[in-house]
Amino acid sequence: MLYSQDSYHQVRTWSKIIVKCNKRSHVCLQRLEKLETTTLLGTKYKKMKTMEDVAIGIENYYLYVLASIGIPANIFTILTILSLQSISPASFLVVILAASDGCALISKVTIYHLQRFSRGGALCKLEFLTVFCTMMANWILVYICFERFISVCFPMKRLYLVTKRRTYIIVASTAAFLFVATAATYITVWDSHTLRCGMYEEYIWYWYHIWVKYLGPSMAVYLPFMLILIFTVAIIRALKIASRELRNLFKRSLSMRRSPNDKTFSFNERNIAESEKLERMITWMMILAAIFFLIFSLPACVFFNLPEPGPESDVKSFTRYMLFEQIQHLCLDLTHTLNFFLYVVTAKRFRKQLVEILVCKTAREYWRKKRDESAAKESQHTNVTDVDPEK
Repeated sequence: MLYSQDSYHQVRTWSKIIVKCNKRSHVCLQRLEKLETTTLLGTKYKKMKTMEDVAIGIENYYLYVLASIGIPANIFTILTILSLQSISPASFLVVILAASDGCALISKVTIYHLQRFSRGGALCKLEFLTVFCTMMANWILVYICFERFISVCFPMKRLYLVTKRRTYIIVASTAAFLFVATAATYITVWDSHTLRCGMYEEYIWYWYHIWVKYLGPSMAVYLPFMLILIFTVAIIRALKIASRELRNLFKRSLSMRRSPNDKTFSFNERNIAESEKLERMITWMMILAAIFFLIFSLPACVFFNLPEPGPESDVKSFTRYMLFEQIQHLCLDLTHTLNFFLYVVTAKRFRKQLVEILVCKTAREYWRKKRDESAAKESQHTNVTDVDPEK
């Protein structure tokens, strides 16, 4: 059903504010309330009004909920991984992933909260921080999948292909590239001399037809999605065979280097078993995080390929578009929040280490050691005094 020209202009203005501009502003909400009274009232539009209310409710509250859960969760992930005995390239990437997820949530909720009170051009330029952190988190997950792919499918080549130095260089290079790309785009395009987000006229075509339609979604979602999907399928397919080969390799290596001292051999075997457990834990953590990312980033992949409602579209199309946009935002931001809970549920080693941190095992071990030393000194002092010097 098509609407009158006046009604269409109202809805089109509303859509431009909600869809094209950054929706998170007090001005948008005021404009939407005004349009509701002129366009969407009446029993005929109750369903659309409900969809609008759901979309606005998601927009107003979901970031606060996710940030209150995700920021502490990512901090606990970092502390738990760093408290492990050794930091491998894989565990380092997990730490960077948690840090990127936490920074993404912090930047999003901070900028969203500031935009409710101010909508200056300078604040629009700072929105690149949210895009940068999101891209960084997704690409770190790609690198984790690649590292696990090498470890599972090519264990013989892992030691010289995946090193700490190369991992540090790749992460630093990726961060520098994404930071420059996003910062240059947002700082150049948005006009800082306007009270609201204004765009320089010469960059409008590039923004909507290159960055918004192709370049931004490809860097943030499309490429990470395809690479993570490929690596995850390959890892799941080769995991059992590679695990058996890795175990046999360790056994052959031990038999060749076996020391005549059985205690030394047992110690080496325990170290290898411990390393295997750590590698297995990180592998399953990666697989679940990758599957979770693929599921919850799929709505964003679909949304970026949807045509924007045009002049011939009715109010219902605009309302559905708005609701689906908020749903894909929610799903995409969930990937920054729930990895910690996946680790807790699936990784026994991670769960045990987390409990030790929460109950302050280090402090308890310190005081236990002090008590043992005191008891040993008292026992030694008692033995000395019991000896008769005349004898």
